[in-house]
Amino acid sequence: PGKNLEKMLRANPSAPTPKQITWIKKHVEAYAAKRNSLSTAPGRESIKAVYARASVYAPFIIEAFRARNLPPSLGLYIAMNETDYHPCTKSAVGAKGLFSFMPRTAERYGLRLAPEDERCDPRKIAQAAARYLEDLTRLFGQDADAMTLAMLAYNCGESRVARAIEDLRATNIQPTSFWTLLENNARLSVPLNAESQNYAPRFFAAAILGENPQRFGLEIQPLSAYTAAAW
Repeated sequence: PGKNLEKMLRANPSAPTPKQITWIKKHVEAYAAKRNSLSTAPGRESIKAVYARASVYAPFIIEAFRARNLPPSLGLYIAMNETDYHPCTKSAVGAKGLFSFMPRTAERYGLRLAPEDERCDPRKIAQAAARYLEDLTRLFGQDADAMTLAMLAYNCGESRVARAIEDLRATNIQPTSFWTLLENNARLSVPLNAESQNYAPRFFAAAILGENPQRFGLEIQPLSAYTAAAW
């Protein structure tokens, strides 16, 4: 599944290894195990509820990312990674909104924090997230492997990813991608934490469910099929 999904990001992805497929499959199974959950607690909801909510926001996420010439799937499944499509969730460290923006990032991309916090406006934060990812792809590149680095930088910061790439290049390890960083995490001067290690595998697992909803008993279209007209 990895290669087909990375094609959703950009052309010419590296062929996934069995280990990479195993990492993704673990998260697919974890999501699928919550299919019949009755919990409303964050992270424990039924994926039916999560993806039903996603279908409401998908049209303008797609619109915002297409406007920046970015693959819509990048926005669709980063939102899943960040908040399970909750529009105004606030994290313990102060990140808030559908795309989980910290206050400084929100202000950098034109979102007001007062008198009303615009991070809780799903349409505005989707547009801001697309601009942020556009900047990250300018830094790290726009092929499929580079997109995995951009999404990692979205999670843990540009400087951390840039430093990790320098570590790889210093030892001539190729290709430069998230997966290569993950496989060589112990060699990095600042290893990726557990959340960052799981970021891309969870992204692709979310995409497997979101693009193959019938297989998982989800009564929605594939998320990437939603359009502004349908909304």
